[in-house]
Amino acid sequence: MKKLEKRNYEVARNQDERQVRAYHILALLGLATGRRFTELIKTLKISKRGDKVLFSGLLKGNDKAIEGHIIPPMTDSLVKKYLRELRRLLNLIAKEKKQPTIEELTENQINSRYSRVFNNAVKKMGFVNVKALRHNYSIAGSQLFRKQNETIEDTITRILGHREVFPASLNYA
Repeated sequence: MKKLEKRNYEVARNQDERQVRAYHILALLGLATGRRFTELIKTLKISKRGDKVLFSGLLKGNDKAIEGHIIPPMTDSLVKKYLRELRRLLNLIAKEKKQPTIEELTENQINSRYSRVFNNAVKKMGFVNVKALRHNYSIAGSQLFRKQNETIEDTITRILGHREVFPASLNYA
């Protein structure tokens, strides 16, 4: 896979190249994993058990590890590499601005700090909003990772890590 291009899209006023790169990495990881951006920034952990990828550190009360899926051409090692780079960039920027680091912020504070600018970055990439990344992931994932005799709604629920089937299928299918 090619390296992430270093395009200088202005996603908000006064954004430096590192901030723009961080938001683009975040969008790429959102498309590849279907995880929420607050999970990608702070809590998500990826491990491997045999040929399965496990996601843990999920929000919305679903904190147990789930069998995850990474949409090709990403791999679990590439996702881990980009997660490390993303967190390093955001912490470096925070330290320079004398702001709390990611580890010091709550999920709500991360959402407040990054959601507007991240939505702008996602719009510049052609998506409506952040939820559109999870929607695209769920549609692709429902085709790629569907088990035999499993409904599309069940597949979407499973790969997104939701607890209930019906709300997940309405929001993402």
